[in-house]
Amino acid sequence: MQTVANQNTSVARAAASRPRRRDAVGLWLQVVTASAALVFVVVGSAWSAPLIGGTIAYVQGTEAFEIYVVEAGDSPPVRVWREEDDRIYSVKLSRDRQRVAFEAGRLGVSRQVFIVNVDGTDHRQVTNFGQGVDSAGTAWSPDGTRIAFGSEVRGRGGDAALSVAPGDGGAPRALVAAAMKRLGDPAWSPDGTNIAYTASRRVANSPALRLLNVATGETTLLSVEGRGDVAWSPGGTQLAFHHFDRDRGSWGIVVMTARRGGKRRRVVEMDRWHPTRGLVWVDVGHIAHLSPTNVRAIHTMDLAGRPQSPVYVEAGAPIHAFDWVDPARPVRPAGKRPTTLGGLKAGEDVW
Repeated sequence: MQTVANQNTSVARAAASRPRRRDAVGLWLQVVTASAALVFVVVGSAWSAPLIGGTIAYVQGTEAFEIYVVEAGDSPPVRVWREEDDRIYSVKLSRDRQRVAFEAGRLGVSRQVFIVNVDGTDHRQVTNFGQGVDSAGTAWSPDGTRIAFGSEVRGRGGDAALSVAPGDGGAPRALVAAAMKRLGDPAWSPDGTNIAYTASRRVANSPALRLLNVATGETTLLSVEGRGDVAWSPGGTQLAFHHFDRDRGSWGIVVMTARRGGKRRRVVEMDRWHPTRGLVWVDVGHIAHLSPTNVRAIHTMDLAGRPQSPVYVEAGAPIHAFDWVDPARPVRPAGKRPTTLGGLKAGEDVW
């Protein structure tokens, strides 16, 4: 009888504990489900409308041309420089975001390279091209100590050159000089070892994309076609550049591996629009550029050519050129403007 009673008591205790166990299991499942839902909401929100940062310099203008600098997602923009008579063709922002290099000049008169601090002080002329020669693009070295610039010969004689000058002043030094129509569109690699640039012959004006080793002076042909701004990927293994397809009769953006015979593909079409100055690799998966369909915004796309949300900088006139330093820097404070780009710092470069 005692054994049976003990057995009955054990069974009763087990039966009584089942609801509590079920309740505990149910509560645990609710906690896990709620946590998973919370993680999904947080991660989903981060990737559906993440935030980007960095500093943008841009040129806007109609009759007068102005350079502005603005922190992405913040306002208002700060005016750096204004030209009443000359046109400003391009702008490049130093990596420390303290100086801008730009090209300016009158139509039909030599276009020159200038440097000015972002507060508008210490405005200096870097180049002194004579009649019939124009500057052809600029690029800061990654450490901000030097500036590279190209030249374009409008006449039939003379050599074009790709040169470099100290960022704080000093005489320029030619890295490449040749009897070409144009050596321009320089883009300094993130590690500072190479400069990508375009080269155009006088007779057959079909620019080629080349790579220059800064230390050795060795040049490598990357592509027989390329024109307009050139942009390096964050990891320095790929290049993006404007390209005119003669068969299609349209401009586009091409992405290629930065080596001889590298894999390449056209990622976006731009109809017959001639590219303006401005092409920036935002992070490992996105590129920023200008578009004729919305001239007061900076447009972004992924590497498949899919457009992302435009970045508005409160431009008061059409944007003609831009540069963007450290765009993948996360911006988290409240009040910043969200975009659809990734909000994480750029990591390793991938194809």
